Amino acid sequence: MIKTLEKYLEQLTNPFSQKKFIEDNLIKEVKGEEGNYVIVYQAGQLSFEQKKQLEDFIYQSISHFASEDEVTLIPFANSKIQENKIQENKIQESTSGPKNKAELKVGHGTIGEKKSIPHVKKVIGVGSGKGGVGKSSITLNLAVGLKNQGFKVGIIDADIYGPSVPTLFGSTGRQVFSKDGMIVPLEKNGIKYISFGFFVEQNDPIIWRGPMLGGVLEQFFFQVDWSGVDVLLIDLPPGTGDVQLSMTQKIHVDGTIVVSTPQNLALADARRAVGMFQKLNIPVIGMVENMSYFKCDSCDKKHFIFGNGGVEKECQNLNTNLLGQLPFDQNNQILSDQGEIYLDSDLGKQSDLAKANELFTSNVINFFKDLTPSGPSQLSGGDDSKKKGFFSNLFS
Repeated sequence: MIKTLEKYLEQLTNPFSQKKFIEDNLIKEVKGEEGNYVIVYQAGQLSFEQKKQLEDFIYQSISHFASEDEVTLIPFANSKIQENKIQENKIQESTSGPKNKAELKVGHGTIGEKKSIPHVKKVIGVGSGKGGVGKSSITLNLAVGLKNQGFKVGIIDADIYGPSVPTLFGSTGRQVFSKDGMIVPLEKNGIKYISFGFFVEQNDPIIWRGPMLGGVLEQFFFQVDWSGVDVLLIDLPPGTGDVQLSMTQKIHVDGTIVVSTPQNLALADARRAVGMFQKLNIPVIGMVENMSYFKCDSCDKKHFIFGNGGVEKECQNLNTNLLGQLPFDQNNQILSDQGEIYLDSDLGKQSDLAKANELFTSNVINFFKDLTPSGPSQLSGGDDSKKKGFFSNLFS
């Protein structure tokens, strides 16, 4: 069936060049099985609108082979862009490092008994009901806090439709490699991390059906080398959708944290997120209030720009823990946009955000009775030269 479909596609006429697909080398790969086909096509310099038109044309043309729900179309990145990235990363990778480019296998993944991620002590999901509340920044801050208390930390950026981790770590465009059949996560300041953003072009829209995400997540969980990691943080997409369901079907999750800002508009969605995790029988560690207040430089007064105490009241209503209230810090926003870890900077270490984050982190740790760090705490004492950052090993 695959060969038949491939030969049929080769004879289709490209609506833009009026040449056969095979003449334009448009189809790069056809794979899968009945009910789950993946077609990789050459995107070249096509605009987003042209890609959409081409995909609509392909779906319509092969409708007698398979329905639209049974086919996933994936644009193949421009080869020159990929070559430039490879050359850039040759400079960044050590000569003894892995040499094979890592690839994601797109598919529905397997469905079976839940498994634990090898070597990882705790898996914690960080979610929100609404986008724009700073969930990825909270995930990063928590990783810093855990690192400071001696834990080896990993991060999986599971926000597949809007991956933020490459930007936060200043690693947009980096190449990911594999070694001995395992994807090697990137590392910065001792933190291991992986993101779907490393496997697609930066400006390409990601248009995938929910079931196809399962295969990607399964690889991030079990085919990434997370050895040496104590706590794995999963930066989930906002809302209550397919990624959350896939996660709960495949792995044991030890707890979840729900991020919200104080205003009612965000709290309504956060309430749904808490309810979803409870229905999925995943322990809710608690809620954390982000952008709780802003402290003015001139008057040193706290300004509650999104309201005061909204998350605390919601925690009381939901009978869950208030884990922390983190202030808005403009310096954090500036450095994050530059790909620098604010709480790892001299300015960040002395900030109100650092103090609030330390309390937040302690509350998360105290939720578990059996969570112990593999290394010494960096919060007091010791050689300052060893305090090189807060992200050690992201995700395992």
